Amino acid sequence: MLHAVFFDGILRKFFSLDYLRWLGNMSYSYYLIHGITIHGIEMVMDSRFAGIPRTVFWFVIAFGVSVIGSVGMGALLFLGVEKPFSLAPHAKAVKQPIAAAVQVE
Repeated sequence: MLHAVFFDGILRKFFSLDYLRWLGNMSYSYYLIHGITIHGIEMVMDSRFAGIPRTVFWFVIAFGVSVIGSVGMGALLFLGVEKPFSLAPHAKAVKQPIAAAVQVE
């Protein structure tokens, strides 16, 4: 990782890919929402597909659905909450002299 920071090369190009940077930006939203999303997907799959035997193929499908669902919900949370409120540019505070800010009567 340090090599990618200090030197140009294939690692720096890889870690600079737009998709990886976007995943890095939304990782906190993913962290917050992935548990409840995966639990919800598990409940839906268990109720809809109760009679299907739990084979390796079923677990691969469940894993794929869980990854896609949790990344999708993390992206929605990031775009709907974190990006507009946390990453929005803040208005610069106007600096006033101390005498103007404090009114003495």
